[in-house]
Amino acid sequence: MIDNKISQTYTAAMVQTATTKIAEIRAAFPSLLTLKPEERLAYLNMGERTVPFVQKAVDYATRNASYVPSFVSMPELTKDFTAAQYLLQVSKQLTELQNAIDDTLLVAGSEAYTAALAIYKNVQQSASHGVAGAQEAADDMGTRFPGRKVSKPVASSKN
Repeated sequence: MIDNKISQTYTAAMVQTATTKIAEIRAAFPSLLTLKPEERLAYLNMGERTVPFVQKAVDYATRNASYVPSFVSMPELTKDFTAAQYLLQVSKQLTELQNAIDDTLLVAGSEAYTAALAIYKNVQQSASHGVAGAQEAADDMGTRFPGRKVSKPVASSKN
């Protein structure tokens, strides 16, 4: 018996609701960027552990303008830092949701694929016993595994 860790039914309506809500989240953040992988490499990553450092820099710069280089705009720094803090909150929740969806997808897909492989093996076994229609089903299902041929026993030659 296959260990069934998930037994949940999802519907097209549930997917449509989620898709609509995702679109609403996108609409709530109209200026989101999409970078190419090589573009991402050009930027430093401010994560949760970096926030206190940036906060201290903003605090020191706010109290003492002489600490701010001429090329740094304090209003832009403040705006960017505030945006990053808010986006980190949303990102963390979305990451947790994405991880839960990925984990559930992994388990559900694994269970379905494992069961399908068991059925395939059973169809192959049925075909080897000459059950009507089983060979056609085995051949059809076997197209999923191109290049893998069922190895037939090699007849030993006696000299």
